[in-house]
Amino acid sequence: MKNVLFATTAIVAFAGAAYADGHTGVSVSANARLGLIDNDDGAGVVGTSRFRGVITGTGATDSGLTFGGSMEVADSIKAEDGGAGVAANGNVSTGGNVFISGGFGTLTYGDTGDAAEQRVNDVDGVGLTALGDLNEITESAPEASQIRYDYDFDSFGFSISTGGDLEEIAVGVGATFGGWTLGLGYDDSVAGGHVAASVGGAIGAFSVKAAFATNDGGDDAALSLGYDLGNGLSLTAFASERELADGVGADTNIGIGASYDLGGGASIVGGVVDTAAGTTVADFGVSMSF
Repeated sequence: MKNVLFATTAIVAFAGAAYADGHTGVSVSANARLGLIDNDDGAGVVGTSRFRGVITGTGATDSGLTFGGSMEVADSIKAEDGGAGVAANGNVSTGGNVFISGGFGTLTYGDTGDAAEQRVNDVDGVGLTALGDLNEITESAPEASQIRYDYDFDSFGFSISTGGDLEEIAVGVGATFGGWTLGLGYDDSVAGGHVAASVGGAIGAFSVKAAFATNDGGDDAALSLGYDLGNGLSLTAFASERELADGVGADTNIGIGASYDLGGGASIVGGVVDTAAGTTVADFGVSMSF
């Protein structure tokens, strides 16, 4: 369950801009990384790099409605030895979404999260490449294409969604107060339903996040702690546990990482994760945003 969808974030940011100045616009943003990774797969330490861009278009009607769409374009992950091949022309389209927004709320269609993902946050992960996203609680299994409605008022928000096949339903609610964010979501795309919840906030230089999910396949729980040392340096640690089946054993993952802000959108990032599979994965490099 991705913590904040990159494309959706771009849409929201530029939708506000379009509404403010009342004209259409197209913008491009991007992020990239380069570094080293050891997946404990026998290949040893190899090089890794990736570039992703987001093309966003927004506009506003004479009556004040905003509308737009976003598409992400990414190149393949590449490694010096044993890495994935490069897609044709070095880029692949990973889908996109469109939205329309007004006083009634926001309707989004396409490659975007369901209502539960919109309101429930994962805990913080570590590493340049996220190292398997083992900080994330298990998602349900919604359709890749979603139709989602969001309505936010004051410090509260509500979302409801269905898959492109119109056969599933998900709902989510969220609230923010006193620097803390709460989220609760449910969807019926798995037998018995899937319930997820999250809470997160800051206490001085410390940040803490917790997330929980449950369905007939078992329970998941995750916790992360962060500490801002100042001068651009921050530390993060997380632990996550995933049941193999309802009431049967559990997989535990533990990760630690650090990030140093170089300014201008670049950061030095590294992390180590001890996985439930008994392997240790690690990476280090430079993360960039444009």
